[in-house]
Amino acid sequence: MPDHTASFSWKIENRALLLVIQGKASLEICGRICDGYEGTGFMLPPGSSVQVDIPRLDKLQMVLLQYQSLNDTWDYLEETMEFSFSKPGSLQRKIKHLMEQSAAGGMQALQSHIIFQQLMLQIWKERPSLETESLWEIEDIHKQWSHEEQHENEAAVERTISYIHEHYAKRIQIGALARDAHMTRWHFGHLFKSLTGQTPMDYLTALRIVLSKQLMSVNPDSRLRDIAVRVGFQDEFYYSRRFKKLTGISPNQFKAQGAKPPRMVCIQYLGELLSLGIRPVAANRSIHQLLEQHAEGIHALSEPLVVEEIMALQPDLILYPSYMPPALVSEFRRIATSVEISWKDDVAARLHKMGTLFGKEQAANEWIASYANRAEYWQRVLHGRIGPKETAVAFVYHLGLFVYTGHHFGHTLYSGLGFEPPDRVRELIEQEPHMKWKRISLASIHAYAADRIFMAVPVFGPDAAEVRRLLEDEVWLTLPAVKAGRVSYVDLSLANYNPITLEAQLETIGTSLLEGSEGERAASLL
Repeated sequence: MPDHTASFSWKIENRALLLVIQGKASLEICGRICDGYEGTGFMLPPGSSVQVDIPRLDKLQMVLLQYQSLNDTWDYLEETMEFSFSKPGSLQRKIKHLMEQSAAGGMQALQSHIIFQQLMLQIWKERPSLETESLWEIEDIHKQWSHEEQHENEAAVERTISYIHEHYAKRIQIGALARDAHMTRWHFGHLFKSLTGQTPMDYLTALRIVLSKQLMSVNPDSRLRDIAVRVGFQDEFYYSRRFKKLTGISPNQFKAQGAKPPRMVCIQYLGELLSLGIRPVAANRSIHQLLEQHAEGIHALSEPLVVEEIMALQPDLILYPSYMPPALVSEFRRIATSVEISWKDDVAARLHKMGTLFGKEQAANEWIASYANRAEYWQRVLHGRIGPKETAVAFVYHLGLFVYTGHHFGHTLYSGLGFEPPDRVRELIEQEPHMKWKRISLASIHAYAADRIFMAVPVFGPDAAEVRRLLEDEVWLTLPAVKAGRVSYVDLSLANYNPITLEAQLETIGTSLLEGSEGERAASLL
């Protein structure tokens, strides 16, 4: 509601919920005077009139939610029902979702309908005159949703953790984080500690200290004041006290002992770290094998990941992608300070974020500029071989057939070599810029047809056998690019999305196009 409105009124046509989220107001509902204070609500029948008076122009936040019902599930109330909501955070999250998705359709509309039913159930449970039998029925339903409620709470806290990772260098107030999660500070702190093993302030401090170690290792001559401010401490003396309390030595002593970088374990992001000049102590085995010639002295972690193996390495920092299972992330946080890097980000955004985190901004900018220069070189050299508006598409077979969009192989084709995506791929990129690939059926592959085709193929295993069958299928053989012999086959190992393989992919494909060797590698790969 507007901050400077003394009074206003509504005439309610449909059934409605009136909820006071913040502040206090005097309400007149159908001639009845009520106190509307934070945490109260009113269930209103059709035709209700509401007059709202705000004392002293206090800040007031109210929500009026009108609804229609096709049956009488919630419709047997003909008088105003007043209630107080015992779980304001849960209720506010549901209301926020309903307000944000009010015009949504499809699956979002279905989700909104489910959330509305949960909201009504939560409110109906507060009804003072509810009969015991009805209460038991509601309790049975409520128990079915209790797990989902817990998941909502945990997701809200996880969002605040992501916020801390992004904004650790700014002034962060724990109370504000709790409010953003729609929780009391106590509830927020309790759940935060259950997920991380630390209080919110201890978690934030540990993150700032370990990042300050990294910054000092990069630039040992930097002033403590600059380091402190960069990681979020406004006072270098307070920073020094917190550093010593957490590590047992002062920042100056840390510098005198050589300012060694934190022992870092990374999951998936080895290519990014190596491109920034950072060598972690360990990386997951699949990415380690992919970059083996660059990974000498770096431990290859077993996959699936074994928590005890990571713990034995005594890391100071664990870097992981956003797709990791929450239970495993919780284990990471109990071992060491753990930082999430969004898997949705493109490679430049990742490098920028990691460069800022680890004091390697210059290295990040240098790689981005170097790649752009090589891309410009190949576009110039291939000018006569890649026609104006010539389209290209990339597929991969890995437990199914996928088409690449703007990331991974698509990054090389569209950002690196200057090909145009076919219309269907362009639509996917525009609809969801963070999409990396889309699973498709062989029957639908003609919808993604382009002037040229690039195929990432495994060289052994069940997928390799499936690719051989696919390449003999009539649907594949009738693709225009296949009939014209304009297909390039690339080892699946080059299809990974990291700076090192992107460089190799650009050079490999650029060279094959320059030499006119499309299709020649098929026999050797397959």
